[in-house]
Amino acid sequence: MKRVGVLVTLLASFVFASVANAATVNVNCNKHGKIGPVLNILNPQGPNTINVTGTCKETIHFIVDSFPSLGLVSGAKLCRINVD
Repeated sequence: MKRVGVLVTLLASFVFASVANAATVNVNCNKHGKIGPVLNILNPQGPNTINVTGTCKETIHFIVDSFPSLGLVSGAKLCRINVD
């Protein structure tokens, strides 16, 4: 049983490490995807691209200067980002 726990931990670490270094991540908000958690695991130095599908309704707080090379891409005709 201990081996299974170690294997699951190693696999989870591998998945998060590979996403953290990825340059492009897809987020489908129609399938409960969120942009905020993706920003938390991306390497801020990038370059990073987040391809967004669907309608995302979330509040995200981050310092824009901390992501010098971040792109948000939407295939929709209307993409609105409110910045406070």
